[in-house]
Amino acid sequence: MSKTAGRKHTNFFGAFTCIELLACLAACALLVAIIAPALAVARARSDRVACLSNLRQIGNAFRQFGLEHNDIMPWRQQAGTDGNYNEPGKHELWFQYWWLRGSIGTPRILMDPAETRPSARIATTWNLDENGGLQSLKNRGVAYVLGVDSSTDLPRSLLVADRNILNSGYTGGGLSTAVRVSASTTRWLDDVHGTFGNVALADGSVDSLDSEGLRRAIAVSRGLDDYARVMIADWGQ
Repeated sequence: MSKTAGRKHTNFFGAFTCIELLACLAACALLVAIIAPALAVARARSDRVACLSNLRQIGNAFRQFGLEHNDIMPWRQQAGTDGNYNEPGKHELWFQYWWLRGSIGTPRILMDPAETRPSARIATTWNLDENGGLQSLKNRGVAYVLGVDSSTDLPRSLLVADRNILNSGYTGGGLSTAVRVSASTTRWLDDVHGTFGNVALADGSVDSLDSEGLRRAIAVSRGLDDYARVMIADWGQ
């Protein structure tokens, strides 16, 4: 008779008990809770840096345009002379950037990496192309507003800025409009880079400003009243 006859066999598979499994899940959840905020902060910082890089290229392109056109920006040029002043149908925000196509390699940089609008699209060409041409996307391919009162005579005036300078619920019928922003009450809305925003100034510098810094930049280029003009678009488009 076998020596093992009548013995009870027990198989061990090393499986987790329910308590051990719950403990592992709790530990994983704790790690995610610790790591997720750090990853979000790193992503936000990366987006701000990329945005500043975009604005630097755009600001330099506008400065180059000014140097080649007697310090007159596209929105002040007479129609037919590399500009669109008083040209019907050419006052949309995207069209002001279109004049920079010879200085900027790609219109991709017109889109902020932190943009949250569902309708926003990244333009891949300057052409009339349904698959990503700026002439087709128009304002949907642009995430930055223009300070139309900026000038090389006012080197610290606001030239280009994040679009959340104004109420994101503004509607302008799909067309860009130069609206007045106050040097005393304007602030950033917390829907792009938090309570800070990025700007390019007329002297070619770029910076990340809080709302107070934004108001100072507006104050430099304001008129006789408390306001300066900023060209925006219907961000709902």
